[in-house]
Amino acid sequence: MDFYHDPLGKTLKKIASVLPENVKTAELTNVEALPDSAFAWPEKRAYPIHRPEDILLSTAYYCNAVVRDGEQIPAFVKENLVKAAYVWKIEDQFQKVASEIAKTAVPTPTKECWGLEEDYKGTPIKRYPLFDAQHVKLASEHFSKNYSHYPMVWRVKIATRIEKRAADLGVQIPSTSVVNVYTRKAAVDLEKAAAFIGVRIPFLSNLGLKDEAMALTKVAKALSRGTTEPFNADVLVNTVLKIDKIARLDNRYDKEFPDPFMSVYNELEKTAADEAVINLMGDQYKMSELASLKPSVYENALGADFVTNISNDDGKSISFDKLATILPTLPKDEKSTLNMHLKKHIKKTDAVAEPNVPAKSGD
Repeated sequence: MDFYHDPLGKTLKKIASVLPENVKTAELTNVEALPDSAFAWPEKRAYPIHRPEDILLSTAYYCNAVVRDGEQIPAFVKENLVKAAYVWKIEDQFQKVASEIAKTAVPTPTKECWGLEEDYKGTPIKRYPLFDAQHVKLASEHFSKNYSHYPMVWRVKIATRIEKRAADLGVQIPSTSVVNVYTRKAAVDLEKAAAFIGVRIPFLSNLGLKDEAMALTKVAKALSRGTTEPFNADVLVNTVLKIDKIARLDNRYDKEFPDPFMSVYNELEKTAADEAVINLMGDQYKMSELASLKPSVYENALGADFVTNISNDDGKSISFDKLATILPTLPKDEKSTLNMHLKKHIKKTDAVAEPNVPAKSGD
């Protein structure tokens, strides 16, 4: 199964050629002392992921088992390996190991693409791997937390690539993701936009840019009044971009005021689907998260027939409406089984009230 269940080293001999040098020279770990959470497969305490060397070694063993030997391993094991590689920032090595093993089998290696792939002062930079649906979800989540670490031009590139890859894989970007800001999909709160734009005016005046200051003053007043004229958010973003560039205000982004995209597309709304939660055996889950899980999660818990009943027409994704309708009707024992599986994949919400699950997504 993994290195620590391969006492004679039979599998190790098969995969040794694809292992990075740091894995080959790593010291052994006393895995018996590790908690269950340090394994990609906690129930079996298999595929340790507590350090980079073991993540890559576990990845090699996992890929060998699935691709070469055709073993049936739960989908969450791969997801845990992917998350661990993401956290330790070894995605490139992870992908290389997986691809090298995949070359020896019929399945096509995972497509390698990145949200950020740039050259910075002669150093290649790769961030936000978008190899598959799980990576896309992680990229959206991590970008929302770390977008301020990048210059605005890179923010737009990253968000655009995440959005495009999500569309290719049928992944839904959450309405609360910052990706929506830089792809111009977020909503506009006129009062917030007026305030964010108004903050720029004193800087422009101090720099002697009277025309630019007057232009933004006019815009801010119109927005604060709730303009009744046709409003084009894209044009406003481009106008603020142009003025910021003239005044060289980009070094003040995220410190004294938001960048032009954040200033205008400033309202990350939550839909009814994002807000709805359901109670399963005392544990509450967001319906939007349940609907975003892979069908294999539900198949492992309740079987193929259940997946058919909750899937969209394409059979590759979960229908929010069908899931919201069927979950409350499940027998107690099936709810308990599903709840145990869900705990491996998503965190419970902080909701305290017992909500009703809507029959419609509210779209």
